[in-house]
Amino acid sequence: MPVVENFDGGVVVPVTGNWVRTIERARSGTLSLANNIIGNSQTADAVMQVPLRATTLQFWYSVSSESGFDFFKLIIGGVERLSVSGEIGWTQSAVFDVSAVTQVTFRYVKDGSDAAGSDGAYIDDVTFELAPLTTPMTNSFNGGTNATAITAANSGGASGNALTNIVGSPQFSNALVRGESGLSAVNAVVGADTHVDWVNVPPSGDVFCARLYIHRLGVFPGYKGLFALLGPSGVVSKSWIHPAGRVGVWTGSTTAQVINAPVGIPVGQWGRVEYRYTINAGGTGTVEVWTYLDPESDTPDDYSISASIAWPGGKPQAAEFHLHRDADSYWHLDDVAIGPAKLGPAPSTASLRPRGPVGGSKAAHRVASW
Repeated sequence: MPVVENFDGGVVVPVTGNWVRTIERARSGTLSLANNIIGNSQTADAVMQVPLRATTLQFWYSVSSESGFDFFKLIIGGVERLSVSGEIGWTQSAVFDVSAVTQVTFRYVKDGSDAAGSDGAYIDDVTFELAPLTTPMTNSFNGGTNATAITAANSGGASGNALTNIVGSPQFSNALVRGESGLSAVNAVVGADTHVDWVNVPPSGDVFCARLYIHRLGVFPGYKGLFALLGPSGVVSKSWIHPAGRVGVWTGSTTAQVINAPVGIPVGQWGRVEYRYTINAGGTGTVEVWTYLDPESDTPDDYSISASIAWPGGKPQAAEFHLHRDADSYWHLDDVAIGPAKLGPAPSTASLRPRGPVGGSKAAHRVASW
């Protein structure tokens, strides 16, 4: 599945350096990316971050420069992979392997004198091909430092697979942890829209699964966002949690409710929620939700499955784990995960038991009918 940056809308792939969006020429749409104006013997770089799980890079370029003297170059892993000059109309590059690097550099470099043409280089429709999600991605938050902000840069290491997008003000916290040590994630700012995400993680087939552990503190008014699944053209589905701890699932953000789990996770204890979306290439399929009041159990306290319905947004490729906080209530998250199959409990020891009362009877399989 490709990730395409065409520079016409919001930022799809982050770029730093001294290149700018321009209307001077574009291969598609109205904008491309071009080097800023530089003088003789100067260099302009655009350093582009390689998306998580990207395997290859291909792009379109155009050059208008002093032939043989002022060059457009591509550098991957410190190695020059392309070097051209002169008058070149829009040309598609070769396919380059980027599986071992985290960034690539587009460079325009001038010699010591003279200029020709527009004296610049342009790129457009930069395309990264992504490897499908074939194994689980997990994050325990245990590699962080208590009371410090969670960032994409510090979220990996001992925590597991680094998160790729952070919104709001999440923090590492040792106030509540799933086991007897370690860290969890919490929203540090009242009212802030806060979530931690994996993006550009398309599944290898039709199944996209997610897992989270949640510990609620206080009773919040109304439904609050807990989990969101996104595709290339918008929100596929959002899961909201009721003040009583019951999990609901909607198509889009709030288009149509398709799951309303009857069993809620009580305040003051850890619980586990798992999702399995099965959505075919035509955008039709189901969602299943498992709720566990004993977070380490293999037997759910509720299992719900939707009817087969049409989902918006396209094939899933990103997951958001949300952290609510208001003046009187908030929650901690721990051991979040995504994968191509149901994930089950995170690795644990016998000491990792729920703190607080555990609910009673297990609910039978049911089909949501609202």
